[in-house]
Amino acid sequence: MKNNHDRISPATYIVSLMIIVFCVYASSAGEQQREYERASLVPQVRISAEKPRRILPTAALPNGVGKIQGDLPVYYGPQLDGEALYSFISDFDIAHVVDLASEAKAEAILDGATEQAICTRFGTQYYALNIEGADNRLNQQVMASIDSLVGMNQPIFIHCRNGIHRAKVTAGRAYARDGYPWQAIVDLLEWAPIVNNPKYDRYTNDLWEYAQGFNYPLNVSK
Repeated sequence: MKNNHDRISPATYIVSLMIIVFCVYASSAGEQQREYERASLVPQVRISAEKPRRILPTAALPNGVGKIQGDLPVYYGPQLDGEALYSFISDFDIAHVVDLASEAKAEAILDGATEQAICTRFGTQYYALNIEGADNRLNQQVMASIDSLVGMNQPIFIHCRNGIHRAKVTAGRAYARDGYPWQAIVDLLEWAPIVNNPKYDRYTNDLWEYAQGFNYPLNVSK
């Protein structure tokens, strides 16, 4: 005859069964947690030169400022006041500011020292350049330097006093390098040359000659 102490009571059986179920559940939950931890250790896809992060600004461009068509982050326009420039650099992460109005700063709405200080605040490079050359021509060395800055493919803002000729001629050269024909460049820039005015003819002449250097079809004659 078996000893009554060898028998398992129903209550003990139920408790034992509950303990077994709990252990199985805990083991399963623990394994899920370990899977989660292992997954978190997997290297994530990182931003690289091959996979750059594309940040598209949502803010509106300041009044009078334009952008070149396509992916090239080149902005051009007039001299902005301090508040507008501050917001523009911040909103569009501008890396370079090229100031072509340096010779007219005494009459400008923002002096060079203040403009440079705003750029420094954001780590933006500031360049005060004069593109005017001798014999009613543009300074090709300075123009080539601006072309190099544009070629860095970093957000750049090129401005003159009114944003009509000097800033647009530098933007137009970028269009020419991308293969745009002359008439397309004129239309995209809303170019408004002043006929028979030597002060402004040099800008039209420079852009025209530069575009021809790339041997692209020019749809209209000068």
